[in-house]
Amino acid sequence: MRRAAEVAAVSTGRVFWARCTASGPPLGRQFASNGEAALAAAALPDRLSSPCDGLAAVQRLCALAHSCDTVEKLCLDTRVQRFLADFGAQCEGLNPQQLRETIGVFARAQHMPPVIWQGGLAAEVPRALEELPPLHAVHAALMMAALELRSPADVLQEVAEQLEQRVSDLNAIGLTGALVALSQLGPWPEPVPGDAVVQALVGFLEHLGPKELSACALAAATLGVDELAFWQKLHAALLGCVEQLMPRHVADTLLALATTQLCPIALLEALQAQLTNAARLMEFDEALTCAWAMSALRLFPSPAWASLIRCLSNLEPATLTEMQGNQVRQVLLSLELEPSAQEALAMVPATLVAAIDKGNLIGDQICRDDETLEDYCDILSEVGIKFQLGEAVRSGLYIIDITFRTTEGGSPRAVVFGLQDKADAVEPHDPWSLLKCRHLKLLGWSVTWLPVQRWRIWSEEERRDGVCQLLPTR
Repeated sequence: MRRAAEVAAVSTGRVFWARCTASGPPLGRQFASNGEAALAAAALPDRLSSPCDGLAAVQRLCALAHSCDTVEKLCLDTRVQRFLADFGAQCEGLNPQQLRETIGVFARAQHMPPVIWQGGLAAEVPRALEELPPLHAVHAALMMAALELRSPADVLQEVAEQLEQRVSDLNAIGLTGALVALSQLGPWPEPVPGDAVVQALVGFLEHLGPKELSACALAAATLGVDELAFWQKLHAALLGCVEQLMPRHVADTLLALATTQLCPIALLEALQAQLTNAARLMEFDEALTCAWAMSALRLFPSPAWASLIRCLSNLEPATLTEMQGNQVRQVLLSLELEPSAQEALAMVPATLVAAIDKGNLIGDQICRDDETLEDYCDILSEVGIKFQLGEAVRSGLYIIDITFRTTEGGSPRAVVFGLQDKADAVEPHDPWSLLKCRHLKLLGWSVTWLPVQRWRIWSEEERRDGVCQLLPTR
């Protein structure tokens, strides 16, 4: 998950804006002046004599970058680009700890320049992880996740294999970190990695604290772990420390339950009680995560929602990420449509609705698997059904992949494809898609949800049967 990274980015932007609007030279001139000063102080060599010299220069560059906004902007300079390309080409000369330190430098700067990652650093990561001590290998993978380095695919596959091969050498904290890293480096193609880490973690759950337990729950849910014994032990461990869960831990745990739709009654009741207390201390993104997860779980207890809505009412539309804006809109739609949410809906101030309506927010997207869309539509055309692609619902909050009507005046039909779901899944894996399908049904649509992976493994006959099942019998 990326919430922490997004909050950090917003925070960085506010600090820079405050600094640049203080008394002093105009913004453009100040940026140029500071940028030149940082480049001069970094003393980037015109030609690298050794990769070690390159690492030292990278460390100087990133340490000084704060004076000219961010490393990302500084790296746009042509001199910096040339230096980074030269350094990337020499990364094969760095030892494993130096490679880890290189990733760490850019992780602290919150930006990995593509010119160095794609130019040589990525190719050396598998070697580094193989030779690093187990916990250092996990640390490197976590830094990659923080930097959202999700390609090249072959490099990520080797990273996953390295982490799984070393589970016997990891302690409880290391296993937790490995599971979190794998969850954030996805989405993964089948087979999804992580089984070896999960199996090893089962014996350590009782030794983990609230922070690690909630992190494990969210990571395992994100990876789609369906090992029932693991979840039973994890739920029991969370229930045993539920009163110690801080706001972030409550948010992560609720999001994990909303993702898996595994809902142990005792844990849910305890979490709702803890949420009522923790909501008063929550930051905006934590309250939003809780409200979004509670909507997906169809839980609308008044005391907890009163605190959550107060926190959400403080939102600033201009600071919302695209994901956060969509989540707020889904929460408000759940409160509007769910019969059990009427008390919570009555607490929503008009100012919150107005703030979202005024925001420049981006909603859903059509399925990005063109081949699946085309194949499905071909069958509809063959049987004489007129259809539409990409119909927008609720001001573009939802885009329906394929819509059609089978009879005049009949209920509209919606086909929604699951891009990342397993072929045998019975419902969407992520809360966004789960709420989308649920909301469309509450709005009067007849919804068919279909994982793309299932469509791909179906024969031509199975595909035709699957489509024709939606049509009226003659």
